[in-house]
Amino acid sequence: MKKVSLLTALLICLGAFASCGDTDSEKSSSKDSDTTQAYELNDDDDNETDDEKETDEAVTENETEEETDAPAESDGDSDFIKGEISGNVYTSEFGNLRFTAPDGWNFSSEDDILAMMGLSQSVVDTGVDLDALIAEQIAIYDAQAMSTTGDNVLFMFENLKKEGVTFQLSADDYIAILKQNFSNMNGVTYSNYSDPKTFKLGNDEYTYFSVDSTYENYNMTITQTYAFRIMDDYSFSFVYSGGGCTDFENEIISRLEAVK
Repeated sequence: MKKVSLLTALLICLGAFASCGDTDSEKSSSKDSDTTQAYELNDDDDNETDDEKETDEAVTENETEEETDAPAESDGDSDFIKGEISGNVYTSEFGNLRFTAPDGWNFSSEDDILAMMGLSQSVVDTGVDLDALIAEQIAIYDAQAMSTTGDNVLFMFENLKKEGVTFQLSADDYIAILKQNFSNMNGVTYSNYSDPKTFKLGNDEYTYFSVDSTYENYNMTITQTYAFRIMDDYSFSFVYSGGGCTDFENEIISRLEAVK
């Protein structure tokens, strides 16, 4: 039996968040990239007998041989289009979303975004097709906007098909997986989950919830809000992390609009 796993990679910006209104505080630029543990669905392998496992392995081996000359199946990334940033506006045609950052916020550079995905500039300098390289990633960090106090919003796509998800996830499914992944993380405690809410941008419905994230090594707690929607083979999320200086509903959602 084949295991189906979902890995949701989320960037968490850490560091000392300045108090609200403290514009003279030194900006914190340290970032830790935390990847949640894989959450396994349909895990029936532990109940298989040795004979069943041998049969499955034989079937898998035969299938591999038969598929050698078959056309490669699309991983759902052929149509992916990287978002663009112009001034203080991020636009994703692929995600059908536009975000106008608040005054004083800045977007991370392309080099920083590539580094978040483990794609160094040296790789880009080899002459590879950057857009194609990005589209091949399972977790695609598309843009990040940050305030002077460290509050930030990260926009990301996850290729669910590359993760092996072969069924349509519901919002409740996705939240349950996130919570399970959070409970498996070391050094971080998640608490005070809010009830999920929804909002619409054009014809697209997003689900969002907030949670307090306490980082033991940093002795700090920040509030994070996860908003997402499922787009066929992808999930599209934006994650707000901060020290409470930004009102998510009034200052983040209000700055979003559908592209078409």
